[in-house]
Amino acid sequence: MITLGIECTAHTWGIAITKNNKILSNAKRTFTTEKGGMILNEVADHHRKYKDKILSEALEQARVKLEDIDLIAFSNAPGLAPCLLVGRDFAQELKEKLNKPVIGVNHIIAHLEIGLLTTEATDPIFVFISGANTQIIAHEGDKYRIFGEALSIAVGNAFDKLGRTLGLGFPAGPKMEQIAKDGS
Repeated sequence: MITLGIECTAHTWGIAITKNNKILSNAKRTFTTEKGGMILNEVADHHRKYKDKILSEALEQARVKLEDIDLIAFSNAPGLAPCLLVGRDFAQELKEKLNKPVIGVNHIIAHLEIGLLTTEATDPIFVFISGANTQIIAHEGDKYRIFGEALSIAVGNAFDKLGRTLGLGFPAGPKMEQIAKDGS
């Protein structure tokens, strides 16, 4: 089975193609700024601007044709609503064009499942840090279980807020890392 997956939860627009759990391609573009953070409508416009280009890149990297796709998946939550809507609408466009099934995927579960695909660990415990989510999660009894989570401010958002204060633009995390490496 060949699956096309659309990532659209926040700053990154991405399209990956897998075949029987093997990743064939992972094309993406990230919204960035020189100053300030993410303005939701601008991020959604970014996604609209790059959706077709990233689709072409993903298909080329995977060496498959659009008609070869068996299933279309897209991030349906959690995430930034304007960005999620771009992904949902694009998945719907592809569904109508290809007459293929579409499935919405939980953003957090997708991260965890990718982790399982890329590691040989058994019974891993995940420290999940992504934007507004900071959680300790493990797989137990055929379900994911959250053992702890931040209820005030998530680590990803803390980096973003500090970056805006320092005038580093978005995303600020890599810039802060470099500043730390260059510091004394």
